[in-house]
Amino acid sequence: MQTQEEKNLLTRLWRVLVKHLAAVRSRLGRNAAAEKRANPVRPCYGYRNAPELESDGKRETGVRLEIVPEEAEAVRRIFELHASGLSIPRTTDAPQE
Repeated sequence: MQTQEEKNLLTRLWRVLVKHLAAVRSRLGRNAAAEKRANPVRPCYGYRNAPELESDGKRETGVRLEIVPEEAEAVRRIFELHASGLSIPRTTDAPQE
């Protein structure tokens, strides 16, 4: 039978192990995405991941960022409002065109 001190130690060790394994899995995922030339995170608003194909158009060689026209218009408007002197938080209050 384990003492309370032993149980506490095992619990702390288990938590450290789980945290370490999560970090290793994240690193492995990022490395795998980098090998595939993929964006390891979700693209910013206004962009999407698009497959990059070889010249024959059959085999994927990676992923490239592609502009989403509908979202890009909103991004342009936000930048225009900010360039005209409006603060970023105030751009959400600006009337929609």
